Amino acid sequence: MPELEVIALSLEDAIAAENGGASSVEIIANLAVGGLTPDLDLVRQIVARVHIETHVIVRPHADSFVYDAGDKEAMHNIVRELSKLPISSVVIGGMTADGNFDFDLLHAVMNEIEAERITIHRVIDHVNAPYAALQKLSQMIGYVLCSGAITNAYDGRHKMAQWVKSLGADLYFKCGGGITLENVMAIQQVVNAPTIHSGRAVRSLGGVDSEKVAQLVALLDENQKDDP
Repeated sequence: MPELEVIALSLEDAIAAENGGASSVEIIANLAVGGLTPDLDLVRQIVARVHIETHVIVRPHADSFVYDAGDKEAMHNIVRELSKLPISSVVIGGMTADGNFDFDLLHAVMNEIEAERITIHRVIDHVNAPYAALQKLSQMIGYVLCSGAITNAYDGRHKMAQWVKSLGADLYFKCGGGITLENVMAIQQVVNAPTIHSGRAVRSLGGVDSEKVAQLVALLDENQKDDP
């Protein structure tokens, strides 16, 4: 069945995600802006406590996906430290000033951590010629988190389905962006992604709700049973 990845902003979030049946967490700070680099002490606490996969975003600011030399140095330093921890991947990416995927940044990151421990995040939905970039990435790194559209996964479900069908044998796709309990079935039945990535849909009262996680896991399981 498709797996569920849950965004975690705290140790309590990660524990609730695991208890609800999630297969992985993405550790971030500041959900309101789409996620920024979390505190390394929090990452250490989570990897020491949970048994599911842990992925950690490396994003220094939310101004744009275009990073200057100072931003990139900070990102490289964080990736270097994260590479020493038993995390599954760093979640990272950038774009050039003219809107192309920043492969120079990626190559520098690959000097700090193994290629299979790199996830490219939703920057891929914003760059020029995303499919061409994904074709190159499929020969370089392990995971990609995307929606097929700048807006959300529902709007991009048909495009992302094409990406998964064409490149899914070489690149592990996670479908995220605006996932809700109400639309996840409509999205996944089209996209058929190996992992669904969710944030706000499984939160209540400021934290991850393990019952909502379990509900989303059950929906994904039901989708698998209904799939011919």
